Amino acid sequence: MTRRGALHILKKYSEDIWCHLFRHSLAVQMAEHGATILGLMAWFDWEDEKTAIRYIRTYGEAMEKLSKEWGEREF
Repeated sequence: MTRRGALHILKKYSEDIWCHLFRHSLAVQMAEHGATILGLMAWFDWEDEKTAIRYIRTYGEAMEKLSKEWGEREF
């Protein structure tokens, strides 16, 4: 199925559905379950880590987990 075909099916049921929402939700869920920035980049074929950060930074739980994991580590 093509991207256009999937979007056509989704729009048939609601105008408020957009494919980006699924990608965003999956990225957040993966981050919440321990996916790293590099892992997200590989999975979604993103070339820049800023893209992965933009996807997960809007959700508090994912960012909270990252801050707890990395905020208190000594470097």
